[in-house]
Parts: sequence; structure tokens; C-alpha cells
Amino acid sequence: QKCFRLQQEVKALSNEHGNINMTISIGAAIVKEQKVSFDQMYGVADNSLYKAKTRGRGKFTVSHVQIGEDEI
Repeated sequence: QKCFRLQQEVKALSNEHGNINMTISIGAAIVKEQKVSFDQMYGVADNSLYKAKTRGRGKFTVSHVQIGEDEI
């Protein structure tokens, strides 16, 4: 929901300033009750952004950080 809301805010802001039609792609990473390094979190978020951009303009992808056997 936060990614969608952020996209809507950018769209509204671009419309305020001359109907520019600005969009954003977002890659997000979620971690639950695990300790992860900045590099691990950044890597997952970066991969999420790449996936979002391959889907087209103005998309977002959210990935979960998993440590251990199922590491992303």
C-alpha cells in the first residue's frame, strides 16, 4: 500500500506542475524479525527494482528478505 500511495503522490505532484506525467518505479524489500546487513537489504531491494522496471513504467515490486536455505 505504501508503494502505491507513493506513486499516487508523485502523479498528483506532477499534475500540479503542468501535467508533466511523471511516474516512478519502486523496488522494496521487507524483512521480518531477522538481522540482515545493509548490503543484503540493498541487494534484495535492487533486484526488486530491476523486476519492477522490466514490467514497464510506473510499477513496483516488493520482495521478502530470506536468510538461510531460501536466501534471495
